[in-house]
Amino acid sequence: MQGKAVRITRIVTIEQLRARRAKEDDPRVRDRLTLLILMKQGYSARQAAQLLGWSTATTVKCVKRLNRWGYQGLKNRSPPGSKPTIDYRALKRALDQSPRKFGYPHEAWTPQLVRCYLQDHQGVTISPNYVYTVIKKVGYSIRVPRPHHVRADPESVETFKKKSRPSCVIVRARE
Repeated sequence: MQGKAVRITRIVTIEQLRARRAKEDDPRVRDRLTLLILMKQGYSARQAAQLLGWSTATTVKCVKRLNRWGYQGLKNRSPPGSKPTIDYRALKRALDQSPRKFGYPHEAWTPQLVRCYLQDHQGVTISPNYVYTVIKKVGYSIRVPRPHHVRADPESVETFKKKSRPSCVIVRARE
């Protein structure tokens, strides 16, 4: 049993489709444009699907998306679920500045301090483990002080220990 033949109802030429495909960065959209070019050349949805290794249902869906929404319909839609709650740009701007500017009595950012910042300024509560992923996403890494050097001055080491320094600090990752 054959279904109803699907056709491209939008007014679009093969040249326009080829030009779009040449400029497109997304490989999935390029594949969809290739399908549409094949169909404009006279291939049926089933034949084009076989050439591309797709199911006929996928090709029909692609044509319907073009007919309904135009070129925007060929792009991937955002996945279902809630939107990300962390404003990464704002966090990056904050990490570029001193924690003192945000009312914290520390000289450098620590993972615990980043969690506090997210809770206080963005209303986002994240797990202690996830904070490390968030820090990496904004282009920073964690640096932990290492054991003392053999030639280190013991007096200056003790002075350093007496100051309330964080156990680790956040620094911009190397590019």
